[in-house]
Amino acid sequence: MNKRTVWGSLAGLTLLWAAGCTTLPLDEDQGLKNEVLQRLNQDELIRRTMINVTARQGVITLMGQIPDDALRLRAVSIVRGTPGVREVEDHLRRP
Repeated sequence: MNKRTVWGSLAGLTLLWAAGCTTLPLDEDQGLKNEVLQRLNQDELIRRTMINVTARQGVITLMGQIPDDALRLRAVSIVRGTPGVREVEDHLRRP
């Protein structure tokens, strides 16, 4: 192997390592998802709905059906107020 190949390989591995350090571990995503679900379940009106929650690197995705826009906005607001949530993707729809 020549020097250029070695340095190129090292640079590539360094970039992969650095990119890997910017993601949340799976247990942190699961913990954030659990916290969001707990907060949603504390709301008397939202507790009656079927909302699916996923978490990935601090981004929460909400999916499911919700009766009206006011309740949808309420759910999104609760999620946005959860510590650790960086972004909310709202895919909630009315039936």
